[in-house]
Amino acid sequence: MNSSVVISAMGCITPLGDTPGEVHEAMLQGKTAYSAITQFDASACRCSTGGEIPDFSIRELGISGSNMMLRYNKLQMKAAYQMLNDYGLMASMENHAMNCAVYVANHPVNLDPETLRIIRSICSSGGEQHMDFSRLGDQLHQIPPLSGVKQLTTVPSHFIAKTTGAHGPGNLYCNSDCGGITALLSAARAIGNGRIEQAIVSASFSPFSAHEFRWWLETGLIRSTTLQESTGELVTPFSPLSSGTLLSEGAGAIFLEKEEIAQRNGRPILARIQGGASLTVPGETYFALPMAGFAMTLKLALTRAGLAPDAIDLIVCNAPSVAAWDEAELAGISTVWNSSSVNAAAMKGYLGYLGPVSGLLDVILAVQSMNSHTAVPLNHMSAPPDERVKWVRPENADMNMERTMVNSAGPGGAYSAVILGKGDIHSR
Repeated sequence: MNSSVVISAMGCITPLGDTPGEVHEAMLQGKTAYSAITQFDASACRCSTGGEIPDFSIRELGISGSNMMLRYNKLQMKAAYQMLNDYGLMASMENHAMNCAVYVANHPVNLDPETLRIIRSICSSGGEQHMDFSRLGDQLHQIPPLSGVKQLTTVPSHFIAKTTGAHGPGNLYCNSDCGGITALLSAARAIGNGRIEQAIVSASFSPFSAHEFRWWLETGLIRSTTLQESTGELVTPFSPLSSGTLLSEGAGAIFLEKEEIAQRNGRPILARIQGGASLTVPGETYFALPMAGFAMTLKLALTRAGLAPDAIDLIVCNAPSVAAWDEAELAGISTVWNSSSVNAAAMKGYLGYLGPVSGLLDVILAVQSMNSHTAVPLNHMSAPPDERVKWVRPENADMNMERTMVNSAGPGGAYSAVILGKGDIHSR
């Protein structure tokens, strides 16, 4: 990885706040994202709690065609727009003063409730078990928009590029929890190789439509909840008491560019991309994550960065509170740090599982932690002691971090890790 690739802008929208600083501060105060689900009637579900963003809208952005976008597309647009505006990048984008590509990471395509209702009304021939899809034929015009673009995960990259003037060879990733970091590493590699000068990297997740949420429940990753439970410790990374994760919605955006370009234009150097790796190491099932995948990815990321394990001051773990995943990750970390130890944090205890945006938000919050000299403590006290891992607690959260490592993994045996070097100017 070319060390001259830097992060010069970041943005996010989550249930805990709409800027990296807000989200980081909320976590330091012990706040969590979780409340009763309101976007559909979840009373009959074994889980009725999640991280929703209340009163969400993008009307103020004035984007033509936003009515064609699904909610997670809109979340992605808002995160990207807020980032560009907050860091004064929008004018340069609109004036085509940047050779900028768009890299997007999203979850696989899922039909929204409106489209699903229309398809059922056209194709039903005796209930959901007897659907005749040949009936769509000439009736496709009933599905808005006419082109069917509403169903495509390419919508955010198209709209971001079209409305900001971004141009260049970008890409789209549908790769579970690792999509955000995979997109980040691919964009950084393209900049380091000189193919582009700048890139917007963005990811989003919004699971709160009935059919989407029920699919996630069927995976077995989501823990059961009741409305009477306290939301403070519903998600407990690395805890022997953990019984699954919760889902949240949100989006993140990162602006990458060559360091000399950022310096020439007086933009902040929030962090430097120093190395990384993405691997697929399948387990016995689609939802199994073997320890070897974590260990191999962490080792490869360190090797590519030319660093020893003890050069890392903090690792931000994947840690969704899925017991088998957390145990495999902890074993992988212990394998790599076999003669030393490392400080460890886990953000999902506060935000829950956000699919492909999880890794990208971890990067954003790792940068925020480095520049504020304050790591986010575990949100509970039940993580067992480990000689290789020093859990971040309130009493040791203040620390100087020159390098952080973000670890990410998800269904299908997908793993990613990225190493970040501290920047020169504080983030926002």
